[in-house]
Amino acid sequence: MITLNLLPDIKKDYLKANRTKSIFVMVAFFVSAGAIAVVILVALYVLGVQKLQISNSQGSIDQSIKTLTETEDLDKVVTIQNQLEALPSLHEGTTAASRLFNYLKVITPNEVSLNSVQIDYVEYSVEIKGTGEDFRAVNTFVDILKNAGFTYKDSNGSTLAFSSVVLGAINADDTASFRVELNYTPEIFDPNIEGMKLSVPKITSTRSQTEKPKSLFDAEEEQK
Repeated sequence: MITLNLLPDIKKDYLKANRTKSIFVMVAFFVSAGAIAVVILVALYVLGVQKLQISNSQGSIDQSIKTLTETEDLDKVVTIQNQLEALPSLHEGTTAASRLFNYLKVITPNEVSLNSVQIDYVEYSVEIKGTGEDFRAVNTFVDILKNAGFTYKDSNGSTLAFSSVVLGAINADDTASFRVELNYTPEIFDPNIEGMKLSVPKITSTRSQTEKPKSLFDAEEEQK
């Protein structure tokens, strides 16, 4: 059986172009319809849902403002709240000043009484005024300050607690009154360091021994 193609090539191209055009028009229609639908949905959201959300938010804001304006002593409440928020940062910059009382118990001999202790937590300096039973007691106290050390949790041995210890003035009356100026190591008042412990060696005042006058009998024995 012989099949003859009775349609010319130009007719076939025309039919093919019409089909392509129909498909293109249909796709364009659906794309346009989708775009129009998206625009309509966005418009509905902006004009409807978003406007409703703004209205609800404005209502909440107005209610909050009304509540605040009706609150008594609002300025005081706000001030206190700001102070509470500042407490953590302030606490980080504080010093463990309560440790001072325990330190004084450790470093002060029984023969010495302290009258005043002034601490400068910025310059890390201390001024101590007090009285001793005699010069030897005062010298012992000074030597204790020079040799006092401290340890803490996970520390590698003892570290000197004080430096630049200077006996500024000493007056002789019924008792020996004195003034001592010194610098302390900042770590001993650091609240972030745990297990802080101050210790002093069992010493006899170096100055009290080296400056003690020899007795007449000792001098005679040396001459012999």
